[in-house]
Amino acid sequence: GLATEARAHRVARSLTLVGLEGFEGRRVDTLSGGEAQRVALARSLAAAPRLLMLDEPLGSLDRSLRERLTAELGVLLRRLGLAALHVTHDRDEAFALADRIAVLGAGRIDRIGTPDEVWNDPGTVHAARCLGHENLVGLDDVGACALGRLGSGPGIVLLRSDSLSVGTPGEGVSAVVVATSRRSGRMVAHVRVGRLEVRVPVDESIHGVSVGDPVGLVMGHDAVVPLSS
Repeated sequence: GLATEARAHRVARSLTLVGLEGFEGRRVDTLSGGEAQRVALARSLAAAPRLLMLDEPLGSLDRSLRERLTAELGVLLRRLGLAALHVTHDRDEAFALADRIAVLGAGRIDRIGTPDEVWNDPGTVHAARCLGHENLVGLDDVGACALGRLGSGPGIVLLRSDSLSVGTPGEGVSAVVVATSRRSGRMVAHVRVGRLEVRVPVDESIHGVSVGDPVGLVMGHDAVVPLSS
């Protein structure tokens, strides 16, 4: 075991990491649910394990504290060279922490790879939805949809939003803006081509859009990603 002074230092450092400075003397039964969960995380870190197994460790914390702990935990794991198996339903948390991500579905791994690999090519419909992709498009028997022929046969493809843009009428595929929304402060245009609706990020420094505007839907060379069911 550790000497008393070293043990106290490790406990204090672990509590500081999870935002519980000065809680060394608090009784466990006086802690809130969120505080108790943070103590559990601090206890795991204090043991200095070679592999840290975390099951939704930040799930009950408020967003600002969760984001702070996610960043600090990532820095700590990398500084110590500590491997961790982290289970979460929060994709932002996963992408912020992970060197490799595995998406699970029906008790099996649907997709595994680096964050960029998994995001750019989810592999399956289930993985794409888990990651937050919205533009999933069904193709007919010849691989076509309202946007034209995007495949060689029936199936579902992902239109990567980061490879889509809104252009002027005449650019790309003719479309109409049917709604707008905001994601993390950025405008998203909901454009319709025939009966198909696609969500496209808008660079407002170039031009804005309004509901009813005719626009062009421009797709980059890597916009279409085939998915398996």
